[in-house]
Amino acid sequence: MRKSWILIALAWASIAPAKESIRADGRELRSSCMEAVDSVDRGTPLTFRGGVCAGYLHGLRDMLDSQAGVCVPTAATAEQLIRVYVLWADRHPERLHEDEMDVAVASLKEAFPCRSPKR
Repeated sequence: MRKSWILIALAWASIAPAKESIRADGRELRSSCMEAVDSVDRGTPLTFRGGVCAGYLHGLRDMLDSQAGVCVPTAATAEQLIRVYVLWADRHPERLHEDEMDVAVASLKEAFPCRSPKR
């Protein structure tokens, strides 16, 4: 039994550093989002990577609330969120090395700030 736990611990230790390397940054998110924009502009179905961008931003929007300083209208579409991020990324290339969540939140916060705190 002890050998099993040692093997599990070694296996976990060997994959733990790999987990960190798969974290995406702002450049990777922008690249995926550009594929989504290209698909929408051409009227073709989203590519897998374009769908990843759309799903990521849409899910992030659902997760955020006014406490994060982000108030995205419920009527905002996935396409609008994608275009907001791409425009923000183009205006802030110096931040694209940061984690994708940080830059995505920053783009939504800039585009959809809360006007007044909820009570």
